[in-house]
Amino acid sequence: MSRASSFGAVLVAAVLLVCTLPAVARAQTAAPAPAAAWAPGRGYAPGEVVTHGGRRWVAAVPSAGWAPGAGAEVGPAQGFAQGVTGGRGGREVWVTSLADTGPGTLREALGRSGPMWVRFAVDGVIQLATPIRIPSNTTVDGRGASITVTGKTLRVDGTSNVILTGLAFRDGTGDTTDAVLVQRKATRVWLDHLDIARYPDEAIDISQGATRVTVSWVHVHHQDKGILIGSWGDNTSTESIADVTIHHSWFDRTGQRNPRAVRHSRVHVYNSYISGWTGQAMSVANWAQIASEGNVISAERTKNSLVTNATTPSAGNRSPGEGYARVRGDLLRFGAVQDGVRRPELVFDPAASYRVTVAPADLALRDQIAAHSGARAVADGPAWLPAP
Repeated sequence: MSRASSFGAVLVAAVLLVCTLPAVARAQTAAPAPAAAWAPGRGYAPGEVVTHGGRRWVAAVPSAGWAPGAGAEVGPAQGFAQGVTGGRGGREVWVTSLADTGPGTLREALGRSGPMWVRFAVDGVIQLATPIRIPSNTTVDGRGASITVTGKTLRVDGTSNVILTGLAFRDGTGDTTDAVLVQRKATRVWLDHLDIARYPDEAIDISQGATRVTVSWVHVHHQDKGILIGSWGDNTSTESIADVTIHHSWFDRTGQRNPRAVRHSRVHVYNSYISGWTGQAMSVANWAQIASEGNVISAERTKNSLVTNATTPSAGNRSPGEGYARVRGDLLRFGAVQDGVRRPELVFDPAASYRVTVAPADLALRDQIAAHSGARAVADGPAWLPAP
């Protein structure tokens, strides 16, 4: 190359550098695009940026149901269990053995008192020979592992402030075995991202005065009975009303009880997906109340998705067998009907207890629930990633 050509090349490079320096400087000093604070209850598309806990986060999957930073926290819960903290601030306890009993097992971990956050350093199946009781102020967190509980029940029995998330339950043993039992005035309990199949009794039983419970992003399938609320009590007492919220959960070709509410319980079912039931989808009796809102309800063999038990009361009196239901904005598909709407004016207003954003019931909501309910959503990767 000649000296003139070399000089010309250098001159062109210098001009390009001078022209691009302002742009580079602007790129280096430009502030990150503003982001709104993360809002519980609303959906987020992949790539949306929010602020939460003093940091910026970008959604990695469509509205997976956890707050940003869920790798180190769970929550906040929506609905009646709002304010639950589980084992936040307590010691971290790692399960290192899949055995039923002994050092490093789930049973040993839950034999301690809280607050504690129980996590899993192993993948596999835990076969329970007898039920395990979860103590108060505890989070049992299966996220980041692949854990299946089988055999007997995990019980929240008379305890409070409990979070159970990211676990699968399969093949219970014994005619009356539930996957998860919440009972005897247990309160502030959040059951989140569970996958339940083939338990001989209920997938989830909430009974004997248990209250302030939220069930979210749960997938129930290959199962006759879904969720029973308010059992094991007399039909007339209002001393221990079960207040339960169910949202973003998929009752997938079950037989019945999606949910069933009895004995004065108050149940808010919103933004859930009920498909292909064979007996009764939702049912309510014994003066219980169901508020059904923004759900996608797809019939197959059985069409009636809402049954309110009722007998003819005497003049001006209510029958102890009857239940009450109100529906708002449900999407009924493939011939589904809601003949069981009964005395909606007697049904409680969830907004008097908490505020949530109820999304429109549409096929996008159906697809979101089908994709992200159940424990498998945990293995798909984090819901949020740190954003620049």
